[in-house]
Amino acid sequence: MSKLSNFYIEKAKLELNETETRKVESINLLIEWFNNHPFLKNDNETDELFLTIFLRGKKFRMDQVYESLEKTIFFYKSNPEYSNMNESQMEELVMNCRKIFFVPRYRDIEGRSYLIIMLEEFEKNLSMTQFIKAGTIMVSAVLQEEETQIAGSVVIIDCRGITIKLAKMVPGSELIRFLFYVKYFPVRIKKIIIVNCPSYGVAILELARSILPEKLKKRFVLVKNLSELQQHMDTSTILTKGNTEYDKENLIDYREQIIKSCKKMQDIEIDFSKVREFECVGSFRNLEID
Repeated sequence: MSKLSNFYIEKAKLELNETETRKVESINLLIEWFNNHPFLKNDNETDELFLTIFLRGKKFRMDQVYESLEKTIFFYKSNPEYSNMNESQMEELVMNCRKIFFVPRYRDIEGRSYLIIMLEEFEKNLSMTQFIKAGTIMVSAVLQEEETQIAGSVVIIDCRGITIKLAKMVPGSELIRFLFYVKYFPVRIKKIIIVNCPSYGVAILELARSILPEKLKKRFVLVKNLSELQQHMDTSTILTKGNTEYDKENLIDYREQIIKSCKKMQDIEIDFSKVREFECVGSFRNLEID
């Protein structure tokens, strides 16, 4: 039985077309389909939480669920530095996530979680590869919460302290490839708020927006500072009383979920000899299961 409150059960029903019967039937279908896939292999039993993330992320629209699974797994497994990590590398990833990403314990009135990204820490401490790696795994960790799967997240990107150095790091093929795949990730991003964006950062933002799907483009909001942020959302639970800094006393530590996400992707294998040059779109959908 679900441990969700009635608020989230009703929200899932209204916004995602989810019922307990439909969820069980869809999970069983995905397990059978996954187990019979021609070039995917899962070393451990496919857990229901992993599959539910994709079902909710795509509102139980099965064609989109299959495509999302396919593209997300392909993204991770075609980047060995993301999916083939030893224990030491996983702990390093945890530390990188703690430097850059903050998730307050509080949710807004619609049940959405907050994901705060500090770009200054990225510029000072990480390469683009490390940042994308940390970001994708962090999102996977946050999505292990059923409430976030259902209600989605508000992403706040804080640009305070960044320099032109960051701008020079951004226009690379690695970031463009990542942005291409973002639309397939099973995360419900309800709003992206950019805070303290310098003039040269606007050009970077436009580059990112040009690659993202139309629906996500419309969810970008630019605000000058944390004080102005109050005009767009209730900041009382995420900022200090003076509204000058984030409240870092009430953050969630996702170490356990980050490690679990890393290990999950290690469980799944792709036989790349059976996959054409990324023309695997639809192979999940067309797979017939008796």
